[in-house]
Amino acid sequence: MKTTKKALEFLAVNFIFLLTIGLVGFTPKVTAATKSDVKANVTKKENKYITDDQIKKIFDILKPSYSKYFADSKTNKQSNKGASSKSKKNKTPNKKPKQNNNAATFMDFLSTNNSLTAAQKAAAKTAATLLRTGKLGNKSAPVWFKTYVDLNSAKDATSISNIQATLKNLSNVNKVRAQLKEKQLRISPILTALSMIDADYQKHGTLTEPQYYEYTNNLENLASGTDPVKKWLSEQANWKANVTKTPSLAPYEFSPNWKNNKYGYAVYGANGYKESGHYLNLVNKNHCIMGMAHMIPNSKGYVDVFNAADTGTASSLKVSEYKKLITEWLHK
Repeated sequence: MKTTKKALEFLAVNFIFLLTIGLVGFTPKVTAATKSDVKANVTKKENKYITDDQIKKIFDILKPSYSKYFADSKTNKQSNKGASSKSKKNKTPNKKPKQNNNAATFMDFLSTNNSLTAAQKAAAKTAATLLRTGKLGNKSAPVWFKTYVDLNSAKDATSISNIQATLKNLSNVNKVRAQLKEKQLRISPILTALSMIDADYQKHGTLTEPQYYEYTNNLENLASGTDPVKKWLSEQANWKANVTKTPSLAPYEFSPNWKNNKYGYAVYGANGYKESGHYLNLVNKNHCIMGMAHMIPNSKGYVDVFNAADTGTASSLKVSEYKKLITEWLHK
């Protein structure tokens, strides 16, 4: 189709050229009679159509040129076809697609990273196993593990996008603690993995703490459809109301006393007390490590999970270090 178009263009150019040199009698010849008719306001024109003899004369002149043109076009077409076929033949398919990145492969990356200590790498290795199998130490996987945890899903708590979504929340936790002059929490690979699994559990439809795993007496917060840190911090007002109701609770704002029944009532919002446990967990001065997770979708849009514990500093990372390692992992 392209060759035909070019051929027509070629012939058209030559045709116009011949017209200009007067070979074809296309322009009507003005005769004496015509001049006379013009004076009389009568227009008289001779036949201005090309005759068969004129067409034959044109093709006789152009024949050598267009024969060579078509021959050259055919040669070029075959050459291009051969080059295209060769290009396709030499193209090597990627037989090894890039491994799907998720929290488990990130923990693998940490477990072999020479910038980390042996304790940090060991914790990352444990976290990777936990994410793949649901097993933590001697604790077997929960019966719902394979139903809700999907390392290959972009919406899973273990996905890259959801790992990145937690970074702001991790920083916000420490901002709140800094304002209250509490120590900064470090990132635990194991608590991070545990939080991801508990976040995925929320796929069942309601906001519920699985209360299945226990790691260094961790305490857990859940939130859905809102900024989690702001949500938990808002319970500070409830705690103040509880202290007004029972002043003896005041010393336990930053240091839990689970032996005090009224403290337990204030945590869970029972027996006339207002729920304030999420706030107390956020500002607990005994905590030194944390892990967070973000998961979509849920009936309320998304879910955030926070776990914190009192021991495990040796195998943890600073938030800034954790963020830097995520960037390295994504660009390796």
